Amino acid sequence: MQLLRRLPLVLILVLAWAALRLSGCELTLGDPISWALVIACFSVTLIEFYKSGDITLTSFKFDLAFAVIATVVTAALVTHFWGQGVISVPDFFITVSVLADAFLSPVNSFRSALRNVQAGINTAPTDA
Repeated sequence: MQLLRRLPLVLILVLAWAALRLSGCELTLGDPISWALVIACFSVTLIEFYKSGDITLTSFKFDLAFAVIATVVTAALVTHFWGQGVISVPDFFITVSVLADAFLSPVNSFRSALRNVQAGINTAPTDA
């Protein structure tokens, strides 16, 4: 489980997608590879949302940095494919998955941090 917490799964997904697309693989919804990528998108989004629940400040910074890197790489690839006119439905799902991770994971981490601070305030000893 510790290894799963440390791996930047969205960045790995984006790099696998980039390797497939830049090697000339056409992604359509009729291919098993495309379906595997679409399923991986939803799985990775759920896992990343789970991972962002209770994390330390250091892992939050790394998670945020990897989310930004994945967003930049995805934006560059989508722009490249859009310019060539070869954008496909699996490309859309991967883009949505990366953007959802970039937005939802920090929000979930911040929500958890606020909850932890509130729990710490509510359980602080009082001088009565």
